[in-house]
Amino acid sequence: MKARTLKDEISAYNKLCEEGLELDHFGKWVIIYEGELNGVFDTEDEAILEAVKKFRDRVFLILQVGAPESLYRSGLPTVLSAASTINFEKAQCQQNLPT
Repeated sequence: MKARTLKDEISAYNKLCEEGLELDHFGKWVIIYEGELNGVFDTEDEAILEAVKKFRDRVFLILQVGAPESLYRSGLPTVLSAASTINFEKAQCQQNLPT
């Protein structure tokens, strides 16, 4: 089985957005791990602590649902070093909330 990459987790996030993630969790911080929603949190700190506790140095994604420019984090080294945070173009929800 191929190891998942950060791009795989971003693709999973985008799919969850298409399925209504923003409607249920807009503004919340989420963890995506192995292609699935693995936690919803009120703060980024809560999400980071949980992800590090559960997944340590494996690939995971933490971001704020619906944020115009989300920061993507993957694995323990990135959590400990903001310098390795990566932004990915077109990797956020499509703002498909009803008006």
